[in-house]
Amino acid sequence: MSPVPVVERRRPSLTPVLRARLRTSAALSARSGEPDRAAVAELRASGLLALAVSEAYGGAGAGRPR
Repeated sequence: MSPVPVVERRRPSLTPVLRARLRTSAALSARSGEPDRAAVAELRASGLLALAVSEAYGGAGAGRPR
C-alpha cells in the first residue's frame, strides 16, 4: 500500500469567486445532468470537502465536536 500524499493545509474558504463558479456550474449541471468535473476539482482544492472528514483520515475535522 502506498503512503497517502501530504497535502498542504490551508483554511477552507468559500470565496465570492468560488461561490459564483459553483452557482454557474449548478445551472449547467442541472441542464446537462452531468457533474462539472472542473468545478468539483475547484471545490476540492478549496478545502471545503475536507471539513466533514476526520483529521485522523486527512480531513479538516470540522464535522463533529470533540
